[in-house]
This record gives sequence, C-alpha cells and structure tokens, in this order.
Amino acid sequence: MIWILRNIGVRLWITTLFFIPLGFYLMPWITTLFPDINPAWILLAMMAGFIPVLGLLLDMAGKNAVTSLIKEGQAWERAGINTKAEKKYNRALRLYDTFLFGLFSARRTTRKILAALARFKLNTSVGNENFNLAAAMYLKMNPGDEAMAERWLQQAQKSRRLNTLDQEILTLLAETYYSHKALSALLADIFQKSGRRDYAAKNFIPRSRGPLHLQRLTRRPSAPRLPSRAKPFKSKSPIPRPR
Repeated sequence: MIWILRNIGVRLWITTLFFIPLGFYLMPWITTLFPDINPAWILLAMMAGFIPVLGLLLDMAGKNAVTSLIKEGQAWERAGINTKAEKKYNRALRLYDTFLFGLFSARRTTRKILAALARFKLNTSVGNENFNLAAAMYLKMNPGDEAMAERWLQQAQKSRRLNTLDQEILTLLAETYYSHKALSALLADIFQKSGRRDYAAKNFIPRSRGPLHLQRLTRRPSAPRLPSRAKPFKSKSPIPRPR
C-alpha cells in the first residue's frame, strides 16, 4: 500500500511541477482559443491526460533498465564471476524498488526479476537475504518448477534454521510433490529435522523412502523358494533278501 501511494504521489508531484510553468505560458493562447471556457478547467484536463502518459514513459524506462541489468548479471553468471553478477542483480533490485514502475507493469517485471535472482541464489552459495527471499517467493508463485524446487530443498536440508516463509514453502511443495520419489524423501528428511508434527509432516515422516505405491513399484521381487530334495531313507537293520 505504501508503494502504491508513493508512486501515485510522485507522479502527481511531477505533473504539478511540470504544468505550473506550462499553464502560465499557455494561458493567453487558451483564453484566445476558448474564450467561453475557464482556462483552469482546460489545464486540469490536460494534467489528467498527462498523468497516464508520464506513467507509461516511467514504466518503459524502468523496465528497460531492469532488463538490461538482469541480462548483464546473467552474462557475468555464465562467465563464473559471481561477485559482479551479484552487484548487477542488486542494482536491478534497488531500481525495481523505486517509483518508476506502475501497478500493472510491476507485476510482469516481478516474475522476471524473481526468476533471475532465484536461479542465481540456488546455483551459487551467496548468502544475501534478499536473494533468499526472492527464491522463496519464486517457488511460492511457481511451485511446479521441479528443478528449482529440488535445489531449494537441498539447501533447506542443510540449513539450521527455517523461517515462517520457508515453512510455508515446505508445505506448498509437500502438497505439490507428494508422489515424487526423490523430492518426497527430501521433504521427509527436512520435516524430521525440523520437528514438525502438523498434517503435512505426518503424511511424509512415515514415508521416508517414498510413497507406498512407489515402494511397491521399485521393490525387487523375491526369488521363489525351491523345494528341498528329500534325503534317501537309510534303514539301520539290513533288509532280508528273498531266497
């Protein structure tokens, strides 16, 4: 809510600052062209039409700048220079948190920047809290990304402390990958270490080797037992032969 009010306030401030000198400059022309209309109403109509145009220009500038920084960060990431890639991603994140983006364009840019930060976080060992939050939010929005979910669970398995958002992501992934053999084993191990005893955890802890139907499919068939050969009968007393 604060972010929305800030963006609206900045756009109104820029529009007012721009139209005060412009209004004094256009006042004689307006009175000549429209002598029966109050010039103040015309200026207000022009300001109302200028605000969407200003928002569109700011959106385009912010989107282009963030996209360029993300591409530069991905290039440094592919080159293996993670420190410079982290700087580029941080700059993109700071620029995203400014007044440039409107409400609707920010949603489209959010998916792009979250995906880039989450992949960088899960592919490297960077400990930036903003990147941790970005990875968690990306999985919250895209729980069906199996590769990202597996990497996040592997890092969560090594983590000593999971916050409230991490626990929420664990529950979401547990509902999504209940029948997945590898991910369900990771989830069961994390639930056991964290000591959770809620409904999602109790469904996974008894199935540490995977769901029951997968265990039946992957269980090796036991070899059939062959009947043992009967030993020949040996009598202690000699059998009399017929004469």
